[in-house]
Amino acid sequence: MSSTGEAQKSNAPLLWVALLAFFILLSYGLCRSAIDSLLQNDHGTEAYKYAYGAVAVAVTVVVGIYSRAAGRSPIGTLMASSAFLSATALALLLLARTLHMPYASYGLYVWKDVYVVVLVELVWTLANSAFQHKTARWAYGFFCVAGTFGDMGGSYLAKRLAHSMGSAQLLYLVIPVLGMVAVSGVWAARACGWPEPRAKSGLGGAWTAVRGSRNIQLMLALVATIQVVTTLIDYQYRSSAFAAYPLLDDRTAAFSQVDVIISQASLGLQFLSGLFVTLLGIRLLVVVLPLMVASAALYYGLHPSFFAMATLKVVNKALDYSLFRTSKELLYRPLTYQEKTQGKAAVDVFGYRVAKGGASTLLIALPGSGLLLALVTATGLGLWLLLALLLVARLGNKLSGSSDAAHAS
Repeated sequence: MSSTGEAQKSNAPLLWVALLAFFILLSYGLCRSAIDSLLQNDHGTEAYKYAYGAVAVAVTVVVGIYSRAAGRSPIGTLMASSAFLSATALALLLLARTLHMPYASYGLYVWKDVYVVVLVELVWTLANSAFQHKTARWAYGFFCVAGTFGDMGGSYLAKRLAHSMGSAQLLYLVIPVLGMVAVSGVWAARACGWPEPRAKSGLGGAWTAVRGSRNIQLMLALVATIQVVTTLIDYQYRSSAFAAYPLLDDRTAAFSQVDVIISQASLGLQFLSGLFVTLLGIRLLVVVLPLMVASAALYYGLHPSFFAMATLKVVNKALDYSLFRTSKELLYRPLTYQEKTQGKAAVDVFGYRVAKGGASTLLIALPGSGLLLALVTATGLGLWLLLALLLVARLGNKLSGSSDAAHAS
């Protein structure tokens, strides 16, 4: 085989998977702000309390169905069919809202959070099946950057088109983008050799790993706490935006602008994550993150305004998309194989997804007092810091050795 052929064989899968990640996050950037605004416009800010819980239930059911399908069908087929079903569901929900069917906006909100989980999960399933560890070490960061550019582009388009097209009409642009997802998914699978998905061990093995590992228990508690705090911040951000931008399309444009800033900040931090890890080390970085979010929360407490709340939103999400994800993955390095695989699966499924249901229950149970909600958020930030300290203290010097190994590899 010629060297050119070898280069094409090695580079084509990387480029197609990156393009796939770009289109998926482009579609999400296009629809996220508009759907958030439509739900708030149709049912008020209180609707988010119930939408968060509906998302937790729907994602758990859909991911369970996906996990069974992933063991039977090639990844390219799964990607194409998932993108087609997502586009079809979106078209039907938009028709339902046009016909003034009740709760159509709730359906759109749930659809938004569920479809992106499935498609992104498929990207990582494809990557894990196609790339060896040596390539994955740097290629996965490349895929994250491609997705961030897609999210940034979609958010920018939503901001520019919100007033000229209207928030509801803007969502029709997502349908052809999902068509591009289907096509690029098939081509990405072909470039990767149309790999069969690796067998999943199921959640039974994952829960066994949780019960037998104090490390994974702490990790699960940490991730769940962060997601609850993130959801509480999101709810307060939506409430603040509704007061600052009462008109639907103005609010969509404002949401999109903040999303663009989050993407830009996330991209910069993704490029600098290695520097932060080198300068601070894993142990200090994990502890510093909640302090940074707490500082932004304190700024909002001292200067309550939409700008201050948007600043808190940007700090929280940008860190979540970059430094926290990097540090979280590095925390797994010194753990056992079962903890890294089955334990991590439990953290990813339940820590991220079901925590949103817990936040929903908490919001419904709380009275309408903004001060009480702020105090609960502050308590969550304190718990985040405490869990981070407990985790790094438990792992101790293993993290230093893991970090050194990471730099050396």
